[in-house]
Amino acid sequence: MIDWTEHKVWLREKLEHFHGWKNIAFAAACAGRTLPVYLSYAEHLDPGRRVRTQVDQVALAVEFVWRGLIDIDKDVSGAQSYISMLERIIDEMEDVEGADSLPIIFFDSEALYAAYSINSSLLTYLNRRPLDAARTASYNYDLLGYYFSETGSEQSDVDMEDGGDPAKSQREEFLRFANHPLLQNEINQQRQDVAMLDAANTVAPATFVTSFREASTNISIIPSDILSKF
Repeated sequence: MIDWTEHKVWLREKLEHFHGWKNIAFAAACAGRTLPVYLSYAEHLDPGRRVRTQVDQVALAVEFVWRGLIDIDKDVSGAQSYISMLERIIDEMEDVEGADSLPIIFFDSEALYAAYSINSSLLTYLNRRPLDAARTASYNYDLLGYYFSETGSEQSDVDMEDGGDPAKSQREEFLRFANHPLLQNEINQQRQDVAMLDAANTVAPATFVTSFREASTNISIIPSDILSKF
Protein backbone atom coordinates (compact mmCIF):
# COMPACT_ATOMS: atom_id res chain seq x y z
CA MET A 1 0.00 0.00 0.00
CA ILE A 2 1.18 3.51 -0.87
CA ASP A 3 0.13 6.14 1.66
CA TRP A 4 -1.60 9.10 0.02
CA THR A 5 0.00 11.70 2.30
CA GLU A 6 3.48 10.43 1.50
CA HIS A 7 2.59 10.18 -2.17
CA LYS A 8 1.39 13.79 -2.19
CA VAL A 9 4.72 15.01 -0.82
CA TRP A 10 6.63 12.87 -3.33
CA LEU A 11 4.43 14.10 -6.17
CA ARG A 12 4.84 17.77 -5.32
CA GLU A 13 8.65 17.39 -5.32
CA LYS A 14 8.57 15.65 -8.71
CA LEU A 15 6.28 18.23 -10.30
CA GLU A 16 8.42 21.10 -9.01
CA HIS A 17 11.30 19.86 -11.16
CA PHE A 18 9.27 19.31 -14.32
CA HIS A 19 9.22 21.59 -17.34
CA GLY A 20 5.91 23.40 -17.73
CA TRP A 21 4.52 21.10 -20.42
CA LYS A 22 5.07 18.04 -18.24
CA ASN A 23 2.93 19.54 -15.48
CA ILE A 24 0.24 20.18 -18.08
CA ALA A 25 0.46 16.61 -19.34
CA PHE A 26 0.23 15.21 -15.82
CA ALA A 27 -2.81 17.38 -15.02
CA ALA A 28 -4.46 16.44 -18.33
CA ALA A 29 -4.02 12.75 -17.49
CA CYS A 30 -5.61 13.19 -14.06
CA ALA A 31 -8.50 15.16 -15.53
CA GLY A 32 -8.93 12.68 -18.36
CA ARG A 33 -9.52 9.84 -15.91
CA THR A 34 -12.29 11.81 -14.18
CA LEU A 35 -14.07 12.87 -17.38
CA PRO A 36 -16.15 9.66 -17.69
CA VAL A 37 -17.49 10.25 -14.17
CA TYR A 38 -18.77 13.70 -15.08
CA LEU A 39 -20.14 12.55 -18.43
CA SER A 40 -21.99 9.61 -16.90
CA TYR A 41 -23.49 11.79 -14.17
CA ALA A 42 -24.64 14.52 -16.55
CA GLU A 43 -26.11 12.17 -19.12
CA HIS A 44 -28.09 10.24 -16.50
CA LEU A 45 -29.24 13.42 -14.78
CA ASP A 46 -30.79 14.99 -17.86
CA PRO A 47 -30.49 13.66 -21.42
CA GLY A 48 -31.86 16.92 -22.85
CA ARG A 49 -30.17 19.16 -25.39
CA ARG A 50 -28.80 21.65 -22.85
CA VAL A 51 -26.98 18.97 -20.89
CA ARG A 52 -25.83 17.29 -24.11
CA THR A 53 -24.26 20.56 -25.20
CA GLN A 54 -22.72 21.02 -21.77
CA VAL A 55 -21.29 17.50 -21.81
CA ASP A 56 -19.75 18.12 -25.21
CA GLN A 57 -18.17 21.36 -23.99
CA VAL A 58 -16.64 19.70 -20.94
CA ALA A 59 -15.19 16.95 -23.12
CA LEU A 60 -13.82 19.61 -25.46
CA ALA A 61 -12.20 21.36 -22.49
CA VAL A 62 -10.17 18.23 -21.74
CA GLU A 63 -9.33 17.88 -25.44
CA PHE A 64 -8.20 21.52 -25.44
CA VAL A 65 -5.59 20.81 -22.76
CA TRP A 66 -4.23 17.79 -24.62
CA ARG A 67 -4.08 19.73 -27.88
CA GLY A 68 -2.32 22.57 -26.09
CA LEU A 69 0.62 20.28 -25.36
CA ILE A 70 1.42 20.18 -29.07
CA ASP A 71 0.41 23.67 -30.21
CA ILE A 72 3.29 26.13 -30.21
CA ASP A 73 1.32 29.20 -29.12
CA LYS A 74 -0.56 29.25 -25.82
CA ASP A 75 -4.26 29.98 -26.38
CA VAL A 76 -4.98 32.18 -23.37
CA SER A 77 -8.45 33.29 -24.47
CA GLY A 78 -9.46 29.72 -25.27
CA ALA A 79 -8.34 28.52 -21.83
CA GLN A 80 -10.12 31.38 -20.09
CA SER A 81 -13.30 30.63 -22.01
CA TYR A 82 -13.30 26.98 -20.92
CA ILE A 83 -12.44 27.96 -17.33
CA SER A 84 -15.41 30.36 -17.24
CA MET A 85 -17.65 27.60 -18.57
CA LEU A 86 -16.40 25.09 -15.97
CA GLU A 87 -16.82 27.65 -13.18
CA ARG A 88 -20.46 28.19 -14.18
CA ILE A 89 -21.07 24.45 -14.17
CA ILE A 90 -19.34 24.09 -10.80
CA ASP A 91 -21.42 26.92 -9.31
CA GLU A 92 -24.61 25.21 -10.48
CA MET A 93 -23.51 21.85 -9.09
CA GLU A 94 -22.53 23.37 -5.75
CA ASP A 95 -25.94 25.04 -5.52
CA VAL A 96 -27.63 21.70 -6.15
CA GLU A 97 -25.48 20.01 -3.51
CA GLY A 98 -26.41 22.66 -0.97
CA ALA A 99 -30.16 22.46 -1.60
CA ASP A 100 -31.63 20.34 1.20
CA SER A 101 -35.02 20.10 -0.49
CA LEU A 102 -33.67 18.31 -3.56
CA PRO A 103 -33.34 14.52 -3.69
CA ILE A 104 -29.89 12.98 -3.28
CA ILE A 105 -28.36 12.19 -6.65
CA PHE A 106 -25.85 9.35 -6.67
CA PHE A 107 -22.41 10.42 -7.88
CA ASP A 108 -23.19 14.15 -7.66
CA SER A 109 -20.19 14.80 -5.39
CA GLU A 110 -17.94 12.63 -7.55
CA ALA A 111 -19.05 14.54 -10.66
CA LEU A 112 -18.41 17.85 -8.90
CA TYR A 113 -14.84 16.84 -8.09
CA ALA A 114 -14.40 15.63 -11.66
CA ALA A 115 -15.34 19.16 -12.75
CA TYR A 116 -12.83 20.56 -10.24
CA SER A 117 -10.13 18.28 -11.66
CA ILE A 118 -10.87 19.29 -15.26
CA ASN A 119 -10.92 22.97 -14.36
CA SER A 120 -7.63 22.57 -12.51
CA SER A 121 -6.04 21.03 -15.61
CA LEU A 122 -7.07 24.14 -17.55
CA LEU A 123 -5.48 26.32 -14.88
CA THR A 124 -2.32 24.23 -15.17
CA TYR A 125 -2.32 24.84 -18.92
CA LEU A 126 -2.80 28.55 -18.38
CA ASN A 127 -0.30 29.08 -15.55
CA ARG A 128 2.18 26.19 -15.96
CA ARG A 129 2.37 25.91 -12.18
CA PRO A 130 3.27 22.66 -10.39
CA LEU A 131 0.82 23.65 -7.65
CA ASP A 132 -2.11 23.48 -10.07
CA ALA A 133 -0.97 20.10 -11.39
CA ALA A 134 -0.69 18.75 -7.83
CA ARG A 135 -4.12 20.15 -6.99
CA THR A 136 -5.59 18.30 -9.97
CA ALA A 137 -4.26 15.04 -8.52
CA SER A 138 -5.73 15.91 -5.11
CA TYR A 139 -9.17 16.44 -6.62
CA ASN A 140 -8.97 12.87 -7.91
CA TYR A 141 -8.25 11.70 -4.37
CA ASP A 142 -11.22 13.67 -3.06
CA LEU A 143 -13.46 12.22 -5.78
CA LEU A 144 -12.61 8.71 -4.65
CA GLY A 145 -13.13 9.76 -1.03
CA TYR A 146 -16.72 10.67 -1.81
CA TYR A 147 -17.20 7.45 -3.75
CA PHE A 148 -15.94 5.45 -0.77
CA SER A 149 -18.18 7.35 1.65
CA GLU A 150 -21.20 6.42 -0.47
CA THR A 151 -20.31 2.81 -1.18
CA GLY A 152 -17.62 1.52 1.16
CA SER A 153 -18.42 2.65 4.69
CA GLU A 154 -21.15 0.16 5.59
CA GLN A 155 -18.96 -1.60 8.15
CA SER A 156 -18.50 1.64 10.12
CA ASP A 157 -22.27 2.01 10.32
CA VAL A 158 -22.55 -1.53 11.66
CA ASP A 159 -19.84 -0.86 14.26
CA MET A 160 -21.68 2.26 15.47
CA GLU A 161 -24.97 0.40 15.71
CA ASP A 162 -23.23 -2.19 17.88
CA GLY A 163 -22.04 0.52 20.25
CA GLY A 164 -18.48 0.67 18.97
CA ASP A 165 -15.95 3.41 19.72
CA PRO A 166 -16.52 6.30 17.23
CA ALA A 167 -12.81 7.23 17.08
CA LYS A 168 -11.79 3.63 16.45
CA SER A 169 -14.48 3.26 13.84
CA GLN A 170 -13.25 6.38 12.03
CA ARG A 171 -9.66 5.14 12.07
CA GLU A 172 -10.70 1.78 10.66
CA GLU A 173 -12.79 3.46 7.98
CA PHE A 174 -9.84 5.66 7.00
CA LEU A 175 -7.60 2.59 6.71
CA ARG A 176 -10.18 0.84 4.55
CA PHE A 177 -10.23 3.84 2.24
CA ALA A 178 -6.43 4.09 2.21
CA ASN A 179 -6.29 0.46 1.07
CA HIS A 180 -9.19 0.72 -1.38
CA PRO A 181 -8.22 -0.76 -4.77
CA LEU A 182 -9.48 2.26 -6.72
CA LEU A 183 -7.40 4.67 -4.62
CA GLN A 184 -4.31 2.49 -4.88
CA ASN A 185 -4.89 2.19 -8.64
CA GLU A 186 -5.05 5.98 -8.95
CA ILE A 187 -1.89 6.50 -6.89
CA ASN A 188 -0.04 3.90 -8.96
CA GLN A 189 -1.28 5.48 -12.18
CA GLN A 190 -0.08 8.89 -11.06
CA ARG A 191 3.33 7.42 -10.31
CA GLN A 192 3.45 5.72 -13.70
CA ASP A 193 2.52 9.02 -15.34
CA VAL A 194 5.35 10.77 -13.51
CA ALA A 195 7.81 8.05 -14.51
CA MET A 196 6.86 8.37 -18.19
CA LEU A 197 7.14 12.15 -18.07
CA ASP A 198 10.42 12.00 -16.15
CA ALA A 199 11.94 9.90 -18.91
CA ALA A 200 10.64 12.12 -21.72
CA ASN A 201 12.57 14.81 -23.59
CA THR A 202 12.32 18.45 -22.59
CA VAL A 203 10.09 19.17 -25.61
CA ALA A 204 6.68 17.54 -26.04
CA PRO A 205 6.63 15.66 -29.37
CA ALA A 206 3.24 14.69 -30.76
CA THR A 207 4.13 10.98 -30.76
CA PHE A 208 4.96 11.03 -27.06
CA VAL A 209 1.80 12.95 -26.15
CA THR A 210 -0.32 10.42 -28.03
CA SER A 211 1.28 7.39 -26.37
CA PHE A 212 1.26 9.05 -22.93
CA ARG A 213 -2.42 9.91 -23.26
CA GLU A 214 -3.31 6.35 -24.24
CA ALA A 215 -1.34 4.92 -21.33
CA SER A 216 -2.60 7.36 -18.70
CA THR A 217 -6.31 7.53 -19.55
CA ASN A 218 -7.09 4.02 -20.76
CA ILE A 219 -9.38 3.52 -17.77
CA SER A 220 -11.71 5.79 -15.84
CA ILE A 221 -10.91 6.61 -12.22
CA ILE A 222 -14.19 4.81 -11.46
CA PRO A 223 -14.47 1.93 -13.95
CA SER A 224 -17.18 2.13 -16.61
CA ASP A 225 -18.91 -1.03 -15.40
CA ILE A 226 -19.53 0.70 -12.04
CA LEU A 227 -20.63 3.97 -13.64
CA SER A 228 -23.14 2.15 -15.83
CA LYS A 229 -24.95 0.75 -12.79
CA PHE A 230 -25.87 3.97 -11.02
